[in-house]
Amino acid sequence: EKEKKMAGSVSTTNIFGCLLFLFLLFNNCQSYTMKNRYTPKTVSKVGSSNSRGIIRKSKDETNHRKQQHMSSSHSGTTAHKEANQLIEYLSDQRVNQLKIETNGEEQNKEDDGRSPPRHNNNSFSWEYETVTEWHKPNLPRKEWRKIPEYQRYDLETWFNKYNETELEKLMRKGKKMEFVFAMSTGHCGTTTMSLSSSYHELGYDAEHSKCFFGFETLGQGMRDFSRRYPGREASKAFIEKYYLPSLIEMTLKQRRDSSGQSVKKNCFIDMGHQVIFSHFLSSLKNILQDRMKVVRIRRARMATAMSYALKRKKDGPCGTRCVYCLCPDEHRVCLPVSPTNWRRFTVFMKFIWMVDEVECRWQTFLSDQT
Repeated sequence: EKEKKMAGSVSTTNIFGCLLFLFLLFNNCQSYTMKNRYTPKTVSKVGSSNSRGIIRKSKDETNHRKQQHMSSSHSGTTAHKEANQLIEYLSDQRVNQLKIETNGEEQNKEDDGRSPPRHNNNSFSWEYETVTEWHKPNLPRKEWRKIPEYQRYDLETWFNKYNETELEKLMRKGKKMEFVFAMSTGHCGTTTMSLSSSYHELGYDAEHSKCFFGFETLGQGMRDFSRRYPGREASKAFIEKYYLPSLIEMTLKQRRDSSGQSVKKNCFIDMGHQVIFSHFLSSLKNILQDRMKVVRIRRARMATAMSYALKRKKDGPCGTRCVYCLCPDEHRVCLPVSPTNWRRFTVFMKFIWMVDEVECRWQTFLSDQT
């Protein structure tokens, strides 16, 4: 009987030992798996309001963490610290150097981020244009984010909309027209300034005025086009073949007031910021000369970045929802940011960079005119 009791206690001990062993093994495997989910290249430590750090990945899976961190970091002095960090970083990048010359060798299509246009017309000399201005994008074209269909450029539609006779006729009609555009980051009152109703209290009669108001007119596809064809010749072809003739046709369209009388328009006003891409603004100025005026709209850097960051908490300026934003991963830029530093930036810091990038492009535009 004693031997049976001893054997029973030993078997019970073995069972409990096996269960304990399996439990410890399971925990070790789980902790090993969680530990190896983060590679050393993508792990970054971000301080939070508590004493412990938050370990997160710097990719899309960490958007929720970024949102939590951003909401806590925008309180008072923390936001200023982030801005000061960015200012300190940009001070080492020679902000005043507006044009960066590269070597004279012709760059291949993959490095330039350009693909052959979807047409069979060989008259487009800018297809393989060598770009020698500004810094190359951080990422090759094959790694760019996919954008929605409505934001993509369409060369077939753009450059086949008017034939040579129609273009000549429209440009002749528009010789006496005046144009007003704006250079801004957006989120600075551009929507309000582009509405004719905003000027009623100043005594402005929009119905009988000679000016036609638009907002971000024909802007869809400009971001995609500028990242694939960043050169001056491409911008000039886009303005001459499609953008400017379309604006002239839109402005000169027959209109009638409330009493049925015909009203003629000979002025086009658009305060949108779709012209910040590539060399669109310079191309417009070179063609229109004195018939074009540019309004520089500025808002405080911190307020602009805060406005963008609160609305674009997840994706930042490189996201597809930010239709008219600049991204160093895809666009040629005045102010270079390395991929490593760009991943370390919070969303707020990324929009601070975009504000400075727009100012740099404005200074480049001014230098082009002089």
